Amino acid sequence: MTIFPRIGIFRSSPLPPHFGMVAVDAMGSTRLPSIQQAPLSQTIAEVVQRALVSAGLGGVSREFETNTGDGLSFGCDPTWVPFLVSPFADELNAHLLRHNAGSRSPVRLRMSIHIGPVPLAPGAPRDGNAASRSENHRLLDSEPVRRCLRETDAQAPEEAQRAASTVPAEAGSPPTRHQHVESGVAVMDCAVRDIHHHMAPRQDPGHS
Repeated sequence: MTIFPRIGIFRSSPLPPHFGMVAVDAMGSTRLPSIQQAPLSQTIAEVVQRALVSAGLGGVSREFETNTGDGLSFGCDPTWVPFLVSPFADELNAHLLRHNAGSRSPVRLRMSIHIGPVPLAPGAPRDGNAASRSENHRLLDSEPVRRCLRETDAQAPEEAQRAASTVPAEAGSPPTRHQHVESGVAVMDCAVRDIHHHMAPRQDPGHS
């Protein structure tokens, strides 16, 4: 009997703690001139912070936070994930609507939310690096989300202006539309509010 050595078998190690993860990214940022890149980054950071505060999440500890220039991402205690889905997504939409209504450079965002084991190593290059974090960014960049964002290009400015004109300063956002596609959660175009729960390859009948 021939015994073949086992190849590619690694030793087990303790599972790192689970974190909720959220990432946002601006549409069309690569087409902007350099002079507009820094203001966009600042706008995204400010809008996200205001939305977190409005959602009651202003004091949540943000781990392995990264600013990508045209977006940002961070991890948090996984018990806060339901609040990231709601009310944070709605608050983010409401703040973007108000910003875009009076802006010459409207911002359109995709957002993804995920949860999984992530190692912490503050100050080290490996901090927050794990498969689940990569999965969250793949979800953010997924083709179904990008496609739906492209499909709403024409109606976004007009709809954002109309919605913002009817939203009181401290009110929530307009009604949401849901689409089910694969696994995880992606919120796209926080100007017209398409929320994508990536769980199964099917689409809600009410989604247009």
